[in-house]
This record gives sequence, structure tokens and C-alpha cells, in this order.
Amino acid sequence: MNVARNLSIIARHGGRIANAARFSPSSMRCVSTLYCAAQTAHNGATIRNRRHLSDDGGSHSDFQPKRKVEVPEDVKEAMQMIETHIKDNPIMLYMKGSPAQPMCGFSAKVVEVLRREGCDFGSVNVLDYPSIREGIKQFS
Repeated sequence: MNVARNLSIIARHGGRIANAARFSPSSMRCVSTLYCAAQTAHNGATIRNRRHLSDDGGSHSDFQPKRKVEVPEDVKEAMQMIETHIKDNPIMLYMKGSPAQPMCGFSAKVVEVLRREGCDFGSVNVLDYPSIREGIKQFS
């Protein structure tokens, strides 16, 4: 199926993709890009980058991101602690939460894989130690 035909099928359904299963993924990428561009040109609007949507300044202060914990300026101590952790443990996991109670899906999956493989590993809850959380970014 060609892109022009896909675009006309979508246009006939009021812009809704009625039966997406019959379109190939590459064809759908082209169609969705063309359709968005056509809608933008037709409406006279501009597409804004997603990251700029929150920068409008019109948001109430309750909804603006806030840092819960002040990150210490001295990350040198954290870097030394990280080096010690890595030397003492063959596998060191810096995660959100603990292995017994992960605080995010990625941490839970990593713990699950390490346990399934029977790996001994050390862990640090980076939510409790903001200096280590910042230090590990620089260390890696």
C-alpha cells in the first residue's frame, strides 16, 4: 500500500486510523508525519516540541518540579565511597529502593535478573543518598 493511499484512507475516517493492522510500520510513520504536517499547515498552527510545553511559565507553582533534597556540593566523598563499593563487590547496583522493595520498574527488573542468575551483588538506595546519586553520574 502506498503512502498517498494510506493518507487518503485516514482522511476519509476523519483523521482516525481505522484499521492500523493493515498498514506496515514504515508506511504508518510516513503517513503520521505527513498527516501531522498537513494538519499543521491546514490549521495554521505550529507543532511545539514536547519539552517546551512545560516551559510556558503559566503553570501554578504547585505544579512546577521541586527538588526534595539538597544535593551536597562536595561529590568527592561520594566518588571515594563509590570506588570502595566497586572494589568490595563484584556487582554493585545503584538503584531506587532496596532489593527487597524496589522503587521503580527498572530497579525491580535488574534485581529480578540478578537473583534469577544467582549473582551476589551489593546495592545502594540512591534515593537515601543524593550525593551518591549525583556522584555515580560523574563516575560512569
